[in-house]
Amino acid sequence: MATELLFSPGIYSVDAQSLYKVAVTVQDRGDLPDNGIFVYQIIDNGAPSQDRYVRVASVSDYVDIPRDRVSSINTGGRYYRSSTFTKEYENVRVADVAQGLVKGYVNELVEQYAIYLTDFNTSSVVPFPLVTDSLVESLKAEYETSLLNVSLQEAVITAKKDECTALSSTLSSLISERDSLQLTSDALSGLRGFMTLAVTDWNALLMSSELLTDSVESATVAVTADRVTGEVKTTATATLSLLWDPDPTSIGETGEGILPGLLRDFSTARARVTATVAGLNTKARLVDAQILTINTRLDILISFSVPSATTALGTCQEEEAAATQSLATMKVARDAALAAVFVVCPTYVPPV
Repeated sequence: MATELLFSPGIYSVDAQSLYKVAVTVQDRGDLPDNGIFVYQIIDNGAPSQDRYVRVASVSDYVDIPRDRVSSINTGGRYYRSSTFTKEYENVRVADVAQGLVKGYVNELVEQYAIYLTDFNTSSVVPFPLVTDSLVESLKAEYETSLLNVSLQEAVITAKKDECTALSSTLSSLISERDSLQLTSDALSGLRGFMTLAVTDWNALLMSSELLTDSVESATVAVTADRVTGEVKTTATATLSLLWDPDPTSIGETGEGILPGLLRDFSTARARVTATVAGLNTKARLVDAQILTINTRLDILISFSVPSATTALGTCQEEEAAATQSLATMKVARDAALAAVFVVCPTYVPPV
């Protein structure tokens, strides 16, 4: 009677990450003693969800490992056998290879149990020399299993390389953004300092203009008083009187000299300086807002984004290195298994 398994693959998403599920259930145990094909390790007696899948059972596991979890716990065991197997993978190629491995391992179990029932576990008279066909097939199966293991590991490494490449690109982009924003922040800070100096200088000029204007206006008051009364009280007043009206025709009449024009010029200059200072202050506020926005983003990049991306890339590279080392070990085992096949079957043609 044939052993039958139901394979129920599926796909779903968790946190925007696609997961490929391999789910297997034993529908018919066939010639096996029971349907407990999959071996699990008990991590915590009170937490079944933490149980860890170990392997497809071997012939001896039907004797050594209890069929269910409760029986195993009651007898002080740490392992039990189950009729179901479920596992999720992030890469569809890995999931597909894993599903193939389950088929290969279960097929090997069924074949070995058949050998156990028909050849090993029966009393018989064995003629010699022995027929080694079963040994050859067993060695071939061992080699082909190791070949599948290598393929699975290569798929894992390919997926990990893709992940590391994406993380490296993200990190490079973040570093480039950080450096560009730092340059922009430095340039704007320099411009802001220059604007502060400019405002200071313009304010000093405005103050000087106002002082000079006040002095001229005070002098013109005295000149006006003298010209109206026809008196010249001091030499300085006389000089200012000429500047105000160089050629008066009579007492109380004035012509326009230098001072009235200067007063108008000073008034115009003050208005321009005041407008310039106001404009500089407005632009300075805009620059301050730009600097604040840029520095806020810089703080995030420097304190969180770049360090997090660096750590993620480092972890990925370590995992890739470990997977590569495991692959090398698997290839050694594969080559040894192939050599063992050639010893008993020199004409064996390995699968491509």
